[in-house]
Amino acid sequence: EWDLDVVGGHGGLVGTMKVKVFSKYEKDNVGGECQEL
Repeated sequence: EWDLDVVGGHGGLVGTMKVKVFSKYEKDNVGGECQEL
């Protein structure tokens, strides 16, 4: 599972669906990857 706190800091509920996929691979670049999607 991933932390809601981390997701919220990167894109909030809007990016949650996208972030959860990348959070497992690149937690450091979740924000960038999320925006790319």
